[in-house]
Amino acid sequence: MASQARMDGAKVRDLREERMISPAEFAELANVSEQTVRRVERGEAVLFATAKKVASALGAHPDDIGSPLSSRRK
Repeated sequence: MASQARMDGAKVRDLREERMISPAEFAELANVSEQTVRRVERGEAVLFATAKKVASALGAHPDDIGSPLSSRRK
């Protein structure tokens, strides 16, 4: 199972808005879909690779705006 992360959606949205980037523009910069941008900004779990793309597009480290989730099954 691939590693997942949950990002601080409000922080991601705030950083995106500070840069005056629309969700569509941000999706293009991060090389993810607009749906993924919406999921991240709602704080839903995403693949760690996606979290790295989002963080990179914001000039941040994934640890600064999210946290990894355990890949263990309950």
